Amino acid sequence: MPNLIALALFLLACSISVFNAVAAPPPHPGGPVHSSPPPRYAPDRVLVKFKPGSSRSEIAVLASQSGDRLLRTIPGIDVQVLQVPAGAVEARIALYRRNPNVLYAEPDFYRILIEPNEGTDPPPPTGTGNDHFSEQWALNNTGQLHAIPDPNLGVVEVSGSPDADVDGPEGWDISTGSSAVKIAVLDTGIDCRNGGNPGGSLEFANGKCIEQVNFVSDYTATVLDNLGHGTHVAGIAAAATNNGIGVAGVGWNSSVGNLKTCFSYQYYPYPDLEPECGCYVYVGVCPVSASAEALLYAASHDYHVANMSYASDEMSPDGDPVSYGGFSQTEADAASAAWASGMVLVAAAGNEGTNTQLYPAAYPEVIAVAATDHDDNIPDFSSFGSNWVSLMAPGENIISTVPNESCVFYAWLLGLDFDPDSDACLDWYSGTSMASPHVAGAAAVVWAHFYASSLADPSTCFDGGVPCNEAVRAHLENGAETTGALGQNMLAWSMNGRLSLVGALTSSGTPVAPLMAPSDFSATSGDQGGNGVALLSWSYDGSEDPQGGFDVRRDTLHPKNGKVVSTTDIAVAGSARDLTDDPDAGNYCYSIRSVGIDGLYSEWTDCLNVSVSDSGSSGGGNTGGGRGGKPSK
Repeated sequence: MPNLIALALFLLACSISVFNAVAAPPPHPGGPVHSSPPPRYAPDRVLVKFKPGSSRSEIAVLASQSGDRLLRTIPGIDVQVLQVPAGAVEARIALYRRNPNVLYAEPDFYRILIEPNEGTDPPPPTGTGNDHFSEQWALNNTGQLHAIPDPNLGVVEVSGSPDADVDGPEGWDISTGSSAVKIAVLDTGIDCRNGGNPGGSLEFANGKCIEQVNFVSDYTATVLDNLGHGTHVAGIAAAATNNGIGVAGVGWNSSVGNLKTCFSYQYYPYPDLEPECGCYVYVGVCPVSASAEALLYAASHDYHVANMSYASDEMSPDGDPVSYGGFSQTEADAASAAWASGMVLVAAAGNEGTNTQLYPAAYPEVIAVAATDHDDNIPDFSSFGSNWVSLMAPGENIISTVPNESCVFYAWLLGLDFDPDSDACLDWYSGTSMASPHVAGAAAVVWAHFYASSLADPSTCFDGGVPCNEAVRAHLENGAETTGALGQNMLAWSMNGRLSLVGALTSSGTPVAPLMAPSDFSATSGDQGGNGVALLSWSYDGSEDPQGGFDVRRDTLHPKNGKVVSTTDIAVAGSARDLTDDPDAGNYCYSIRSVGIDGLYSEWTDCLNVSVSDSGSSGGGNTGGGRGGKPSK
């Protein structure tokens, strides 16, 4: 019954920036109201890993000298989570990095899930009773009319393009998955119905939600979902299906685990104005320490798939996502260990709207997922990248579950009835957070279909010598749609295209061998008649030239902070081994990859910095970068 939330929020919502920030609901208040967005990292936490062979006495001496308190050690990667004085993070990191026994020290970065950006407080669908499958264009798009939220009009009915979907019913004709396949939902929580939460969602009842573990207990005591984001994500991945209420989950019979990794953070960015209607910006904050610990917990407890619908975005005071790369060695080590244990890792590409790589999606072990709309176009908010985003999936105006307590409250507010024992509470959100669980749910179905006899321990599952999680990923990527419903080239935005469940279930599980990358890549500045140019050269050791030639990528760098401000791709013939590029004067970073046929690409080379001046050579070349990338099909 999404109409209760939608109607109440449409009446109560007030506009903040480009988002609708809603009146704070009473269930599970999210803690204090802050006056600014969350910081880049925890103000009183440092993550430290000691080199192998460091003695306990050496570690103890360093801890004693610093006066910091050991909170816990992350199992599986032996990273220590230390409490330091507030505001002393950078000084403590410098102290630890000077010690020869320390392998690395870094902040406890915050990953962000952007609640206001991902929910526009939609009005309800009408005339569908308690079963809203007809509104799920993402699963089955026939061009049918479906409701979408409009902040000004309240509701409009629109139609998308037939087949701009993930082919849910076609896939379910082959397999509806298995309850033995477990999806770890690393998020704000799930509205699981159990003895501790008897009013929870029917979509997560009868054992569907197998456990609840709180990895952010330092920040919140409740394992319940006090933001709604995690319940929405879990519903997309694996809501109870074919039960006559609510929505269908891609993973159908799959089980979910509530691994609470994110806590609610609310702030009011206008201190000179009274929030008369309680208009706050809500975000979920996911510390890297919690993300890493939850990921490794899932890996050691035989989960088959992990979904991470958060990214290393920063927030502006108005609630806009602001890009920040946010690589974390702790998180990278956790992702590598979890992948090695046999788990499929899926993450949202981010809502920054550019091709900037965000984490955890950009780690090579993780399937990064961008968003599509009901016409198979990419929404403005979605991050993208044909060199790092693996798949795309529906992520705009996606209807799914939210905690029942919200509907109970708004039913009381509006004088209406909501029966949690016969209905499900629903809402629409938009974001790559919604795209990612479509892929996670599909991964669970693929696991069940191909490896039903080997589900007990994913780490021991192999398919012809290939680890099963690697084969599952290959099924998903090999079966993706490379052409959109309107003829779009989905490979312009991703490496493999838009998710298709039926394609994944009928495609090969053999990972495509990566195309050989160019070698000996060199980029230097030069001069042609007083005009500055970039001189590029490379080798190629393949038995024949790549059939699609080479792609040279030129990133234009900001002159002060060095960040990428624009990107230009240059197509080069396969027989070429050098290129003279003549851009405007400025700072650039160049990389190159080989291009095959049918969307097959090599890895990108490391990115090399070059300074170009119109008055001639100004030095530079062969420095910096390190973008790297994953092979693309």
